[in-house]
Amino acid sequence: MATYVLTPGAGGDAWYWHLLEPELRARGHDAVAVDLPADEDSAGFAQYAEAVVEAVGERTGIVLVAQSLGGFTAPLVCERVPVALLVMLNAMVPSPGESASEWWTNTGHAKARAEQAARDGRNLAADEDLMDAFFHDVPAEVAAEARARGEPRQSPTPLEEPWPVPEWPEVPTRFLQGRDDRFFPVEFQRRVVRERLGIALDEMAGGHLVALGRPKELADCLEAYGQGRASREEWMVGRQANERRDLTKEVRMRKLVAVELVSVDGVMEKPEEWAFSYSNDEMEEANAAGMASSDAMLLGRMTYEGMAAFWPNQPAGTPMVDYLNSVPKFVVSETLKEPLEWNNSTLIKGDPAGGIAELKRQPGKGITIIGSGALVRSLLKDGLLDEFQLMVHPIVLGSGRRLFEDGVGRRGLELVQSRTFGTGVVHLTYRSAVKEEEE
Repeated sequence: MATYVLTPGAGGDAWYWHLLEPELRARGHDAVAVDLPADEDSAGFAQYAEAVVEAVGERTGIVLVAQSLGGFTAPLVCERVPVALLVMLNAMVPSPGESASEWWTNTGHAKARAEQAARDGRNLAADEDLMDAFFHDVPAEVAAEARARGEPRQSPTPLEEPWPVPEWPEVPTRFLQGRDDRFFPVEFQRRVVRERLGIALDEMAGGHLVALGRPKELADCLEAYGQGRASREEWMVGRQANERRDLTKEVRMRKLVAVELVSVDGVMEKPEEWAFSYSNDEMEEANAAGMASSDAMLLGRMTYEGMAAFWPNQPAGTPMVDYLNSVPKFVVSETLKEPLEWNNSTLIKGDPAGGIAELKRQPGKGITIIGSGALVRSLLKDGLLDEFQLMVHPIVLGSGRRLFEDGVGRRGLELVQSRTFGTGVVHLTYRSAVKEEEE
């Protein structure tokens, strides 16, 4: 038997779990739904965690479930209670020092939600309906009861507090996401969970309020988690049989992103001769987003030399020029010698794969690769490349160096986002998936 401790989201109302509790108890488990002091302006996340700890009491075999904003509270509980398994349910995953108010902007939530709405044929700007976002798949009678109860008040006090946990707790963690969630879209959550927890999320049918919309299916998932929960030792992945690697360090690894301008037939050579005529405000917006999420560049020799001959000679004062000339640049080359001519450029010496892996472990934002086809292919082979952002231009060039040349091993990719610009350029974002062996 497991004890499922159920932590609600904003508003802190244990009623949210009232349909799930009997489902878990019918399966022979204990279920404890916690009321949080969310309406008290004197209470922060520490007081929320205290309420959960008091509800746990002397119980053991704890499976701690955290809904939405509850993702800020649950890790604090893990520091005080022997939790066997933490389940994040449609949850917010905080970073150390980040407040809940900052989380929205830091994760790019508004943009992701608007893009998902557009894919669904909904227009948030014209019809912003949070009741629809939360209750669109909840049975009418349950939604009516929720409306009759009224929206529980959520004090702003904890939302402005820096999250006090220095690193993710050493507790086995699963993330369960409703694939029909209109508030935290599943593609958005895939990215956030991977970047911040270093794990893949699990999906189930249902929207944001799955405990109200699909309590039976949720109970099935939670029971399966409880029966198959990993030990702490299994959760802490070892580099060798006798060595553990703290997964929280994986959370902090910087994302390495290749941003490439390519033609329809895959040519990437000399984009200055064919790509710039397709630039528009949408592409500038995408470039600005990329610059905001990256504070370092990684370049191969040929790309570095071409950029170093051009960009330092451009007048300052535009975002792209200022960014490229000031951002730290790391260059992979066996022939270049230091000091490198372009401002803030460093040569990666010795084993490139080892040097780049060490660079990813350093604190900072993402790392961007532009061009550098041979380097991109090498990083993909070594498993160091996290994401492709391909700007596919509506032109066939017929000749020139291609991003992927003959001899590149087969590799599965996961499409996580696509956008078509008015010029016909398609912006595709892929993440590395499992490599397929060559036949």
